[in-house]
Amino acid sequence: MKLPVLKAASLIGVMLLATTACAQPSTTDMTNKTASQTSQNTQAIGTVSKSVDSRLRQLLTQAGIKTQITSIVPSKLPNMYQVNLAEQLPLHITKDGKYVIQGELQKNPSKRVVTKVAPRSNRAQIGKPVSASVKSAILANMDALKNMSAKTPFFYTAVPGVIWGATLEGVPFLLSDDAQYITDSEISVIENGQFIGLDETFEKQKNQSVFATLDDKQLINYPATSPERAVIYVATDVNCPYCRRLHQQLPS
Repeated sequence: MKLPVLKAASLIGVMLLATTACAQPSTTDMTNKTASQTSQNTQAIGTVSKSVDSRLRQLLTQAGIKTQITSIVPSKLPNMYQVNLAEQLPLHITKDGKYVIQGELQKNPSKRVVTKVAPRSNRAQIGKPVSASVKSAILANMDALKNMSAKTPFFYTAVPGVIWGATLEGVPFLLSDDAQYITDSEISVIENGQFIGLDETFEKQKNQSVFATLDDKQLINYPATSPERAVIYVATDVNCPYCRRLHQQLPS
């Protein structure tokens, strides 16, 4: 059993995505934004084929979506469609209907410094940290978001062009790989016509990537007293009375 000692520079100590950067715009801005989005959606509707529209509606209905689907348009997230629901947050879904994100997209207020988008990820990169060049470009395009730094983790997801990140408090968020659109949501999976929860393949690969970076010298190790069958990693807080009790009771 390995119990990591939390340090400021650890993955759990990633920089907090500033809430001030997502402050509510003025009424005028909201009106202009709504009008702009309506115009964009109207223009984009023609780019979604009737067969894709019909298939996604049927799939979501089969998966248990009972809310009225008002429209399906291209999403601002790469390789996804936005499914607008009556009086509910929209869904973002891949063309094959396997990966789904629910939530509003927020426009990154930062100036876009890097305009060239790096080659999109492939299946072999799912759950792996983004490359140094991709991370550098993302951070360069997030300058207006306070407390973002090289310590902020970014991982490739199963959707090429959609990146996973986490705040200091461990709250996940997703963003387009050009860092222009962000949502505080996660990727769920539809399998055999039913929602089955978060993308476990991504979560497993991401966790393995994190564990591979841990230094055994910074861990408190409790080796097995019988043949080892598994290794458990537990993040504890030295100020937590229950965590201290856990350490006291481990010998038994």
